[in-house]
Amino acid sequence: WTLHLDSNRFDCSLTSDIYNGPALRKLYLANNSFHGSLPPIVGNSSVLSNLDVSHNKLSGEIPNIASLKEIKYLDLSHN
Repeated sequence: WTLHLDSNRFDCSLTSDIYNGPALRKLYLANNSFHGSLPPIVGNSSVLSNLDVSHNKLSGEIPNIASLKEIKYLDLSHN
């Protein structure tokens, strides 16, 4: 399934709860004010193909994304 939460005015940190669900294939969180770091669980998805967290206020280390075997689109820019 796909989750589109882009271009809202969310101003909070991202928690592991947003990634719950083994069927999540596309996650779009761009153009918000998410802050903090990406939860380590983001790197554990074996089916995630699109991840866009661009244009937020994220900081810190990028989780190990070696498990993202299906990733085709990854945008972490402008954080």
